[in-house]
Formats: sequence, C-alpha cells, structure tokens
Amino acid sequence: MRIPTHPDPEVPAMAPTTALSRLRPAAPRLCLAIGMTALVVACLAFVFVAVRTSLLAQVTEEANTHVEVGVEQFVTYAETAADPLTGRAFESGPRLVESYLSHQVPGPDDALAAEVDGEIIQMERVGRRIEPGSTLAGEILSSPVSSGVVNEIDGGSVHWGRVEVSGSTTPVTLVVARWTDSARERADAQLTTHAGLALLTAGVAAALSWSLTGRLITTPGRRDVGN
Repeated sequence: MRIPTHPDPEVPAMAPTTALSRLRPAAPRLCLAIGMTALVVACLAFVFVAVRTSLLAQVTEEANTHVEVGVEQFVTYAETAADPLTGRAFESGPRLVESYLSHQVPGPDDALAAEVDGEIIQMERVGRRIEPGSTLAGEILSSPVSSGVVNEIDGGSVHWGRVEVSGSTTPVTLVVARWTDSARERADAQLTTHAGLALLTAGVAAALSWSLTGRLITTPGRRDVGN
C-alpha cells in the first residue's frame, strides 16, 4: 500500500481554534495596558507630591509671615503710640503691653501674650492661649533666639516670635504665636480630594489603555491591493 507524501489538495487544512487565536494577543495586550497605565500613575504621583509640597510650604510661609507682621506691629506701636490715659509716651513696659493687648483681637489659631516680671498676661477672648508653666511657654521664653517653631504641640506645630521691651525697669516680653494644625487639616482635606481625583483618573486611564491596546493588537494587518 502506498502512503501519500503530500496532503490531499481536496482536504482543507485545519484552521487554528478560535479560542487559541484569542488567547495569543492577551499577553502583549496586558503588557501594553499595564505600561500605559503605569506611565499615567507615575505622572499623577508626581503631581500629587508637588501639590502636597506646595500646600505644606504655603502653611509654613503663612505662619511665619503672620508672626513677623505681629512683631513688627508691636514694635511700631511701641515707637509711635501714646498712652491713651496721659496722651504722652508710655512710661512703663507693663502699661505699654496692657494698652497694646487691649486693642488686639487674635484669630482662632493665634495667641498674643506678654510676660511681665515672670507672669504671663493675655486677653480672655484670644483663640489660643499660652498657658503659664506649659512646655510651650517654657520653650518660647527660655529660647536663646527671638523666633522659632515648637513641634508636636496639640497635634501641630507652633510658629512664634518674641520681642523684649527696652528701657523698662520691669522685664517685659511680648509673644506672638500661630498654630498650624488647622491649616494642615485644611491642606490634608485638599490632598484627599486630589487623591480621589487621581485614583479616578488612573481607573479611567486603565480602562482606556485596555480598550486601545485591544484594538491595536486585534486589528488585521493591511492587505496588498494586488491580492
């Protein structure tokens, strides 16, 4: 019996199964989709870090500016203002800070206090207080520098500035302080919103990448016109 060496031309060749043809592009499609999504996620992460850095820097800058302005206002008041009781220049440091504090309304995250002969004086209506004998009061009044930052006080940091009244027989020091915990909470809320939008964008990017790569891989190649 003779065994044919060539396939019968009348017998059609077996085509690859549909399932196998569909599975073959899955791996490159997945790689392309992951690569495109990873690129989008990396860009979003860079933007998120930049926004976070900017917001925290803004909180610090605003606190420092507030303290500087508060100290400058007191210095200007001490040099130019007159005692409302006498109409003349203030004759004592305690009287100067008493008059100055009576005209000030600190904000909800601010404290304005004076140390007069070892005793801390501040108005009752202030938003924050520098409690006598507290760690905060000790660090501010005993610091060798006239301004600084005290960290981890009531969950946040405190930026402060200090100025001593010269020419007074009684030791007098004015303290301006700004808490940053509320500002940081607002910054965190903005970052949470940005993070949610970034996750949504990443999800949309992943879906579009999967759809686009599927079209690129499954689209048949161009056929020659002569065929």
